[in-house]
Amino acid sequence: MKKRFFLSIICATLMANPVYARTTYVSGSLGIGLTENALWRGGSIEDKLNNSAVVNGAVGCNINQGRLELGVGYQSHKYSDFHPLWGDMSFLTVMGNGYYDFNTNNSVSPYVMAGAGLVNVHTGNDFMKQTAFAWQVGTGICVKVAPWVAVDLGYRYLKPEGLHSILNDTLAWTGHNIIAGVKYDFR
Repeated sequence: MKKRFFLSIICATLMANPVYARTTYVSGSLGIGLTENALWRGGSIEDKLNNSAVVNGAVGCNINQGRLELGVGYQSHKYSDFHPLWGDMSFLTVMGNGYYDFNTNNSVSPYVMAGAGLVNVHTGNDFMKQTAFAWQVGTGICVKVAPWVAVDLGYRYLKPEGLHSILNDTLAWTGHNIIAGVKYDFR
């Protein structure tokens, strides 16, 4: 129930087109997910995970010096200390994100961002299949290369909360994502 309510609020906020919204946009990014090890049972068991590719996409609107967007991301990390049959641990996120773009009066604009939403975590051996709350914070630089196109280089700290396996073992995991992307403003 809480998940549906939270998603409804995010969708309603992002779909509302305020009078002062200048433009809407779409964006996409690729990067690398630098993962911390998965810690089970309060850290008594540690699984080593390999770094992986990260793919993100979003739709949003620019509002004065800020941005609101609905983003979707995916990353899948292979276990590096288990037999290959264990598969991988994948993370699919749906997040409402807010950005603040610092006005520099030129084509380069640093930003900070924060987001919250849901993450679906799945292991290849079905030891974990769960949707939970997740949050992220980040920073980066946007460079306008045309009046309607900007390229982006950024960092995201991604943290799912309340994860547990089918045996009710708790899981703590954190991702550090370095991404490069393109944002297209509709004018």
